[in-house]
This record gives sequence, structure tokens and C-alpha cells, in this order.
Amino acid sequence: MQLSTLLLLASFSALAISVKDSRGFRTLGCDVRAVYEFPNETYVENLAVRSNGQIIMSAVTEPNLYMIDPLIGGVPAIVYTFPEVIGLSGIAEYKPDVFAVITGNYTLATANAVQGSWSVWSVDLNGISLGPNNTLTSLPKVEKITTIAEAIFLNGMSILSESDGTVLIGDVAAGDIWRLSISSGESEIAIQNNFTAPALAPPFSNAGVDGLRIRDGFLSQTPGNPRTPQTAHLRHHIGP
Repeated sequence: MQLSTLLLLASFSALAISVKDSRGFRTLGCDVRAVYEFPNETYVENLAVRSNGQIIMSAVTEPNLYMIDPLIGGVPAIVYTFPEVIGLSGIAEYKPDVFAVITGNYTLATANAVQGSWSVWSVDLNGISLGPNNTLTSLPKVEKITTIAEAIFLNGMSILSESDGTVLIGDVAAGDIWRLSISSGESEIAIQNNFTAPALAPPFSNAGVDGLRIRDGFLSQTPGNPRTPQTAHLRHHIGP
């Protein structure tokens, strides 16, 4: 997901009118406004919405995890700056208000991802909110879960089991889907096949599996290859 401007659907009223756009698709007639626009050359990759409505965001071009209240706006607060990495990618809430965050080294200008630089961290935001001037009311608890040394470019992430504390993570460059135990830090390749394999996908040199979503025992993936329609999600049964 590449964004430089954070947009807010200003109205989610049940009275919003469904209308057809120029292509014949039905859309809700919601007002949309910009919450914050990042500087040029910022590659905002992922976001997650907290239960209080505040949004946390990552960028592959910066090592900062950001937070903003979409109803207030202003300059996002820096939740945490991760050491010795260029940027961040996937975010997933694996316990109430506790998020797994992927960090690593990817250079946008050269489309170069560094194998061995990719790690997963835990960021506990319980009891933390935004105060005046978008400052944090307290500091988060941040712990490193593990480094996946074999990974080349970790990105999409989704919760596999809340009770077991496991997530699935896509490696865009290698075309692998990893299973990670948050409690133990142990990881292994769970899925690797022709559907997840990388292909030429500018601005990346190669891109395979990108976004991930698990629902009702099925994993849906968004392929990174632009020649594959983004609506044609590939589904893998992962339930019992």
C-alpha cells in the first residue's frame, strides 16, 4: 500500500446514500478529507486502527512508527523509532492494543531489499493515548520478537491464531509466506508455491505475495505482480 496522504471517510452514517460511479460500481456517498499529508518521497506502507479510533502507521522509508487521531489531525506523533533499520512495513494487532510491527532495510530509490535485516517487534500501546499537541501520554512497551534471517522483504501480515499467538507474514521478494510464533519467536515457511512466487513488478525488482488477510479459515493474498488483477485473491484453506 503506497500512500503519502492519509484520508478520512468523514461520514459512516447508516443514512449514507449508495450511488453508482462512472464505472457502474456502487459506492457510499461519504465525504472524504485529508487528515495529514506526508512529505514527498515518503512511502507510507501500512496502518492499523486502534479500538479508540487512533491510527498507527508505518513507512518503508522511515524507521518511525506514527500515531494520529483522524478527528483531530495535525502532525502525527512518533510512537517509537526503531534502531538500525531504514523503515517499517506490516502491522497487525495480535492482542488488544498490542501490535506486531515489521522492520527492515529496503531502499526505494534502488528497489533493493537487504536479506537478514527483517525483524518483528511487539509494541504495547495499552494505556497510551495522544495528549495536547499530539504528544504521547506515556511511552509504549517495545520488545523485539525475532529476526527472520532468511527473509528478503517482509511486508503483509495477518493474525493466524490469537489464542496461539501466531501470525502469517508475506515475503514480497522471495514469494514465501512465513508462520511466526510471537511467544517463542520461532518461524518457518508455511506456504511456497507458484501463486506466491515473485514476478517483475516495478518499482520493485520482483514482487510476489504482498497483502495478507485471514478470515473464516481462509487466507487471501494480494499478489505483488501488477499483471495479476488485485481483485483475484488467491485463497489457501488454513483451518482444521
